[in-house]
Amino acid sequence: MFYKEVDLDSPGLFTMSSDGADPPNSEGVQTLDAVCEAYLEMEQLIKKNFKLSNEKLLAFSESNPV
Repeated sequence: MFYKEVDLDSPGLFTMSSDGADPPNSEGVQTLDAVCEAYLEMEQLIKKNFKLSNEKLLAFSESNPV
């Protein structure tokens, strides 16, 4: 095996560019893309629904004593 320096424009296993041809691991690319999208969607849902402001958190703890 010989070392070949890699630059930012060279295609790789998880890149969308492959000189006009399908990437060698196109299913892996699609899976990685879906995982990234799902991660971002989950982050937005958590921020929207579970992160309460201090006022809401205080009102929630007062109305629901445990």
